[in-house]
Amino acid sequence: VDVAGDMVWGRAASYTFELGGLLRGTEYDAYDVAGQATLAGSLDVILSDFGTGLYNPVLGSTFDLLTAETITGGFDIMTMSALDTSLAWQLEFLTDEIGTRDVFRLSVVAAVPVPPAVWLFGSGLLGLVLVARRAEVQS
Repeated sequence: VDVAGDMVWGRAASYTFELGGLLRGTEYDAYDVAGQATLAGSLDVILSDFGTGLYNPVLGSTFDLLTAETITGGFDIMTMSALDTSLAWQLEFLTDEIGTRDVFRLSVVAAVPVPPAVWLFGSGLLGLVLVARRAEVQS
């Protein structure tokens, strides 16, 4: 969708973007705003089936959902379709190389696993708590 001037997304509104592939404007929804885009309300991102089966984004997939001269504000609520457990959504507000356009980009990144050190620390801490309680009971 091309918007000639500014665009204000209201707090009470819900905006749904369908992702069915990587081709901007054809396989996924996108806005190009000539002026300022002010964001609010809720953002829903859903995976769609455009005849070849439900789209399944892979690591590294990017979707420039919105471009504008400037982007201000942010969505109050964001609901994203589930991805494979090894993947996660990443939202970014970017400025193009020459600083003339802002971009609201949604990317598929690797999910960050909990580091083994955190598990070890948590297990050790739990063990200390149990030992301390046991010592209290025996006293």
